[in-house]
Amino acid sequence: MCGSNFVNMLNDMVNQTKSPAHPARYRPILSPGIVGRAVAAISIQSSLMLSALLLIMVLRPLAMTHKVEISPDNVFVRPFGNPDDALTRIQQENFTTVENLDELANNPDLNSLERLVYQYAPLILTTSDDFPRSDDTFIGVYYLASETVGEESTVSTIRYFFFSTDENGGTLIRKRLALFGQPIDRELIYRLTIIDGNVTAAYFQAPGHHLTPYEFPEGSRPIFTIASANHNFRPVPATELERRLDYRILTPFPHHELRSDPAHDPDFVALAAQEAMAQHGVNLSEYLYVEFQNPVHNGLTTISVRINGRWYYLHNSIAGITRPGYNQAGIYLGFAPDPETIGEMWLVAFTDRPIDLEVISIYIYPSIDVAA
Repeated sequence: MCGSNFVNMLNDMVNQTKSPAHPARYRPILSPGIVGRAVAAISIQSSLMLSALLLIMVLRPLAMTHKVEISPDNVFVRPFGNPDDALTRIQQENFTTVENLDELANNPDLNSLERLVYQYAPLILTTSDDFPRSDDTFIGVYYLASETVGEESTVSTIRYFFFSTDENGGTLIRKRLALFGQPIDRELIYRLTIIDGNVTAAYFQAPGHHLTPYEFPEGSRPIFTIASANHNFRPVPATELERRLDYRILTPFPHHELRSDPAHDPDFVALAAQEAMAQHGVNLSEYLYVEFQNPVHNGLTTISVRINGRWYYLHNSIAGITRPGYNQAGIYLGFAPDPETIGEMWLVAFTDRPIDLEVISIYIYPSIDVAA
């Protein structure tokens, strides 16, 4: 039935039902003109709403996107060191004796914070006779420390970190390279707060990366042992040592992390690269690495690079970077790139806040075959 016939039928129905005693004026409740105008109005309104929605969908991502173009001219080749030299240095530089730590803790030539670092340096219990190992090698212990001097008290905070060439459990190596731009594993052993020479709080990193309160052993050094495949820890009480025979206690020499920078040490990276290739078939030379400062914001930061006309994206491996502060990310390419073939690169943050992204460096490693 067409629209005009339907309207006429309705009007006839109204005519037949009006009161004969009181004839009343009436208007057709619907007319073709009214229906047409209503449909046209609805169509226009829907079109406007759809247009506005599409405009929002287009403009909102643009408003939330902050891009920084990275010049390919800044890409440099970071050389590998020697993995054999790494093993030699680990044994000679990164381990010591308890007597030496005690001597340094009482050395008046050192400042008070350095003396505390040596005084509370942890020992590591291991059951392995093969040390250093041929995989997942323990590089050493590194620390970060701060001190606040007030009018009445001095507050010191020390954090000790365990560094190894890899982790046999936890985050898979390809994801680690995307998230952190390196295979080397860095894990907190424990942290403590010292007020005027007295330990007031201590926490160790338990399995599951849980910070767990730690009752500091008065009069002795803390001893920890690895309690998970991804290098989380548990404290070793003295009573356990009395019952055990098959153990060895290592005495790491704590180095300052920022001054030593073990994650970028050419020899340690070469050792990690060798193990990554042997254990996982992962070639560190097939990545492009970007160091940058990520400001605090509520979104993701990602990286894109064009090589020989093809684009490669960090978000092919992970959604993006959310950690504020210093970051290093690795973009998987599948081949060792030639710096001259790199076209353009972008650092992109998706956030509705005005931010400034700062690129620190962009580098690649030479072919691992050449390094070997």
